[in-house]
Amino acid sequence: MSRVLDVFLQDGKAGELKQNEDASLTFTYAGNYFAGAPLALSEALPVQKQSFIDRVARPFSRVACLMHAPDVVWPQRSAYPRVTPSGC
Repeated sequence: MSRVLDVFLQDGKAGELKQNEDASLTFTYAGNYFAGAPLALSEALPVQKQSFIDRVARPFSRVACLMHAPDVVWPQRSAYPRVTPSGC
């Protein structure tokens, strides 16, 4: 069974980080994210319609889980991605 982590940027869903059945990760920007002037989540994840494979998506997954850690205090800025955890 795969698991999905929704990733938000500036109050909108930017994409999904998916853990596949073989434990590999992929990141895909949401289809409606391309409307307007979308921002890349990082230099390693430029805005594109193709999914990013494990070697590119995995470092982002570590940041996403760290950002959800309850003992980490982050500045309240909309520039930081907001994540919805699913078993970090």
